[in-house]
Amino acid sequence: IFILITFSLQAQYAYNVDKLAITSVPEIVVTAFNEDFPKAKVVRWELHTSQGENNTISKYVCIFDSPGKIRHRARYKENGAGISATGYFWFKAVKKLPAPIKKYCKTNHKEFKIWAGEKEISLKNDQHAYRIKRRKDTSKITIWLNDAGKMIEVKDLKKEWKLSETEKSPLK
Repeated sequence: IFILITFSLQAQYAYNVDKLAITSVPEIVVTAFNEDFPKAKVVRWELHTSQGENNTISKYVCIFDSPGKIRHRARYKENGAGISATGYFWFKAVKKLPAPIKKYCKTNHKEFKIWAGEKEISLKNDQHAYRIKRRKDTSKITIWLNDAGKMIEVKDLKKEWKLSETEKSPLK
């Protein structure tokens, strides 16, 4: 019985990531990306497809590096509408986080060290926030901050920021 349930659940949801040549990305998506990130160095394009019981949702994802050598991921709908982008401040790049973010972390919960940060950008309205991941031994906390280093409540986060936390989240 357990095996049948497992197969049944797997059949209800599928998520695929396919690497694409730029020639396979719709021109409207490439144009939108180039307008949003004119100085980006593209690493690769991907097509992310999530399939549920009743629908299939696709998004084009561009992995790129900014002039500051920060790795990013930008997400677009098939019609070229921007969804969100994430800049990854991991490992040595943590030191590139803005000063107000680092100051907040030094002042609040000093015993927790930053181990990763992400800048979440809404491509719908160009608003952004920083998701900072901190840890002390085996304890971990995640906080959201604005550019000024002020805390943002989870209830006030943009939908597209919450959805980008896991790449497998379906975006409508």
